[in-house]
Amino acid sequence: MLNFQFSYFPQYLALFTLGILFARNDRLNTLIESRIAKNIGLITLFGGPLLLGVILIIGGGPSDSGIPGEHGPILYFSGWSLHAFSAALWEQFTGLGLALGMLAWFKMKCDFDNKITHWISSRTFAVYVIHAPVIVWLTIQYHSIAIGSFPKILLLSITGLIVSFTFAELLKRTWKLGRFF
Repeated sequence: MLNFQFSYFPQYLALFTLGILFARNDRLNTLIESRIAKNIGLITLFGGPLLLGVILIIGGGPSDSGIPGEHGPILYFSGWSLHAFSAALWEQFTGLGLALGMLAWFKMKCDFDNKITHWISSRTFAVYVIHAPVIVWLTIQYHSIAIGSFPKILLLSITGLIVSFTFAELLKRTWKLGRFF
C-alpha cells in the first residue's frame, strides 16, 4: 500500500525521533562532519559483507533443495527464527552505517549548490514518497522486455528517476505543496 513494512517500524520510529532531536542545535551536521561518521561508513562498507558472510556460514546458506531442514531463502526473510533475526539485524545496521558514511562522504566531496542541485533537493522528499509505486509500475511495464538483468536494472533506475522527479515536479506545480514536497 504505502510500502510500510511492520518489521521496519522500530527503525522508522527511532529515526523519526532522532531526526527531531538532531534537528535541534544542528547536531546532524556535527555528526556528519565528525570522524565518527566517516569511520562508521568505512567499517560498514567493508565489515557489512564480512558480517553477512559470517551469518551465512554459521546459519547455513539459503538453499532451494528439498533436503529436510533446509527451508530455502525464506529461512532468512520471514518467521520468528534466529536466521530471520540475524538477517534483519544485519540489514538495519548495514543500512544505517552506509547511510551515515554516505552522508559524511557527500558532505566532504559534494557540498555545493547550484540551480540543478537546488531543483533536485527541493523535490527529493516528494520523490521519496512516490518512488515505490513508480518503480513497481515500471517494473511491471518492463517485465516482458527481452534484455539481460543488468541492462533492465539500468533502464529501470534511469527511467524511475526521471518519472519520479517528473511526478514530484507536477505535485509541486499542481497542488502548491512546496512546504511539504
